[in-house]
Amino acid sequence: MGKPTQLTSFVTSLEELFLHTDFAKDEIVEQYRFLKAYWEAIRALFPYAFGPRYRRYIILKAIGVYSLNMLAADLYRWCAAKRIKPTSENTLEFLRHLKSFDWDVIRSFGGFKGVKEAHRLLLKHLAKNGVTEAIQSLRETPT
Repeated sequence: MGKPTQLTSFVTSLEELFLHTDFAKDEIVEQYRFLKAYWEAIRALFPYAFGPRYRRYIILKAIGVYSLNMLAADLYRWCAAKRIKPTSENTLEFLRHLKSFDWDVIRSFGGFKGVKEAHRLLLKHLAKNGVTEAIQSLRETPT
């Protein structure tokens, strides 16, 4: 529609993060810090998507937000497994390879099936670029 995703879509897209990790047990301040650090890292990777011409970029559309927030749940688990804080820097270390991801591949995806497939493609891209944690997440992600 030429606008970034609606707030309700953003909040709804966090469901996986709250349901499938220890994230829900964290204090609200810690949850906020994680989400802020995560989206700051996304913004650092894709500053153009947050600029005045954001309407052209899929990252802030529902499919992008949903798949990236599903990836946030994975990333939170990866940080917990490594016993590292999920800071912007650590998030960037895991996600830096997304810079070369072809977002146009998911442009035509629709619905929750499309979101799941987009999430799977993000994990595959990270795994292909050496993020070993993504390989395990792929194994656990239903096809």
